[in-house]
Amino acid sequence: VDVAVIGTGTGGALAGLAAARSGATIVAVEPLPFAGGIGAGGGIHWYYHGVKGGLQEEVDTRVRELLPAFGGSRQVMGFHPDAKKCALDALLHQAGVVPITGTLIEVEREGRAIRSALIATPEGPLRLPAAAWIDGTGDGDLCAAAGCASTFGRVGDGLPHAFSQSSGCVREDDGVAAMRVVNFDQGFVDPTDVEDLSRARLLGIAQYRMPTYTPAKPTYIAPAIGLRQARHIVTRTTLQLDDLIARRHFADSVGRTGCHYDNHATDYEFESDEGLFWVWGCRAWSVRTACDIPFGILVPQDLDNTFIASRCLGVSQDAHHSLRMQRDMQRIGEVAGLAAVQVARRGSVDLPALQASLRASGALAETVTGEAVEAGQPWYANFGPTPDQAQFAELAGDLRAAWGVAGPAMWRAYRTGDRATLLPLLEGSDPVLSWRAAVVLAMLGESAALPRLWQAIETREWGFGDSDQRSPESSNWLGKTVGDARLLPHWRQAIALLRCVGTGEDLIRLARAVIHETLHFSLANQLATTVARLAQRSPSEAARDAGLKLLDRCAGATGGAWRNPQQSPIHIAGPRSSPPNDMTPVRDDASWQLAIAVATARKALGQQTAVPAVQDERALVRRAYARLA
Repeated sequence: VDVAVIGTGTGGALAGLAAARSGATIVAVEPLPFAGGIGAGGGIHWYYHGVKGGLQEEVDTRVRELLPAFGGSRQVMGFHPDAKKCALDALLHQAGVVPITGTLIEVEREGRAIRSALIATPEGPLRLPAAAWIDGTGDGDLCAAAGCASTFGRVGDGLPHAFSQSSGCVREDDGVAAMRVVNFDQGFVDPTDVEDLSRARLLGIAQYRMPTYTPAKPTYIAPAIGLRQARHIVTRTTLQLDDLIARRHFADSVGRTGCHYDNHATDYEFESDEGLFWVWGCRAWSVRTACDIPFGILVPQDLDNTFIASRCLGVSQDAHHSLRMQRDMQRIGEVAGLAAVQVARRGSVDLPALQASLRASGALAETVTGEAVEAGQPWYANFGPTPDQAQFAELAGDLRAAWGVAGPAMWRAYRTGDRATLLPLLEGSDPVLSWRAAVVLAMLGESAALPRLWQAIETREWGFGDSDQRSPESSNWLGKTVGDARLLPHWRQAIALLRCVGTGEDLIRLARAVIHETLHFSLANQLATTVARLAQRSPSEAARDAGLKLLDRCAGATGGAWRNPQQSPIHIAGPRSSPPNDMTPVRDDASWQLAIAVATARKALGQQTAVPAVQDERALVRRAYARLA
């Protein structure tokens, strides 16, 4: 065939549809008995951010047309998953896509091209040759089988984004039976490990059998677990968090994306420095981000005839938290399908012709409508102000502004390295300005920030005044759009920021500063990860000894190891429990994170530590110990 689509999930289904409508012969391989991925089979049948336009609008129209067969609009949250299954099935059939129920086994590669794939089907193995390929597997299985380089998980402990096991339930809405979604974070899984995937599925289903489960009994349990992340294939371009915050444009743009830093984790000591800075330092978790989608993030660095139409696309760990929504995947699916047809026919991609096709479908529109955006406004208008607009006048004024404006200003100051403006603010009498300047300067590695950080640590600076409605003790922070779980007092932030600007000798002062502090799980993790970074900066023998003694205390921390992915880092968790409502994450034993953090710091300080051969049932835990060893 001309194009083989491996996986007809959220993006793969639209890739097959776009390719087939171009007149190419298309085969689509899918292990599940339906197309559509997480929206059709994962129980997440509504759109969370992303940008409208293009082929997905036709699909959504067809879904709405079918909705009356499954209940009125008042009875369904978002779109009905079965309506989407039927709509995609009909559209793919009408376009001439040949479906194959099967699973990828291996691929045959020649140079920089995939030539064929071996597929396991109910009728036996099938060798499938094609001129061009689309990876719609979500986990990057096609690219990985072809030997493409990839990344996995966050830098601190290797964890990917949390997964969920969704279900449906019925609630009464003004006397009408309404279908609603139950979607709680279940924990973490390695989707590339078949046994771990089965463990996660069983664990997710088991929650519904617990006697303390409180939502209405499920009308169905989603047949696919909600996987948010696995591999990321190394592509020609890698989208970064800064691209999203700066609302960057790209010459090879194939669409737009817009969301916020929707990371379900709260233990940012294990995230990247920039992720920690954006959420804890800038308090910008809910600040809207947006940028062009560059074509290069859909093209594997190691292949010329394969394109990505799923969440394994080329984004950094931080950028993934924003560019992963269903509309994003549907957008890149259309792009991948059109690009694959060009390669099948002419051997390469004609980017201007591809962009012209996307403009014709509305996928690459310069303006967008709906969601509080008027026709004719810039496409990014529903994502808040752009960094170069007039309200960002002087940096001092920006940093003094309310949260939500100060956050992007702090990021811009960090990216431009504006030390000359920040240093006077640091030394001024305004505690808000001096703190925010110190946070930015710490990210820049400027030692002048150290006194202000130590002031916060040694005075246990809380950082939330009477006039600040955004206290961690407030349930109405930013109008309930963020919640207190992603806020951290200044003194705790300062401990984390020491890893960016501190010296080896700061280990002595850090050990003294927390000598009388109760080290519960979250604080111990923060201290251990900071010690590991400071240990790389030539500590003296006295500093090394102080660091090792502090790690001994961290290793004995009690309370908080049973936690959920979105739990506040200043809250000490109780024992494991089932979800008390529709959206509360499940608690899991995270004690291994502290063990890994402490052992990593000991090694950094030169202490030889035997790494145990862990037999934990969770593949990600075993992987973390193996990486340490």
